[in-house]
Amino acid sequence: MKRSVRIKWTSLSMCTAVNVALLWWQVLDRFGAPSWAYGVMWSVVALLVFLFIVSIFTETRLDVPGFGEDRR
Repeated sequence: MKRSVRIKWTSLSMCTAVNVALLWWQVLDRFGAPSWAYGVMWSVVALLVFLFIVSIFTETRLDVPGFGEDRR
């Protein structure tokens, strides 16, 4: 299988499944969501974590051209 090419993590802002989970947990808590909504949220978070782990093994990471180069 051909590996897809993605931008390196060091060139991107931080947005992980943990950040998404904490944000939505706070939103659901703020609005007093029922327990089934928490179950849906944690299922989506588990899917995101699984996809993140799969992407580690199936993607090639490249740096952005011009990022971090010395500009003398």
